[in-house]
Amino acid sequence: LVFDLESLPWPWEDDSVGQVLLIHVLEHLGQTPSSFLGIMKELWRVCCNSAEILIEVPHPRSDEFLGDPTHVRPITADVLALFSQRD
Repeated sequence: LVFDLESLPWPWEDDSVGQVLLIHVLEHLGQTPSSFLGIMKELWRVCCNSAEILIEVPHPRSDEFLGDPTHVRPITADVLALFSQRD
């Protein structure tokens, strides 16, 4: 399936995805806060409780991140921790 991940809602059912691989993808999505939050909400919606989510992004201070004009948002562990449901 070829699909624009910024086009919401995603075409998958609630709790239907067991694995998500976002390898050098997330830093290209969600230029505005509302767009990024929408993407994160969709990720939460489509993933089942035991889903595995693998996110790989360049370090936000690296030349790889800074030198690519298509990178719209730095993704750090602290950013992702904001979405954690752990107590």
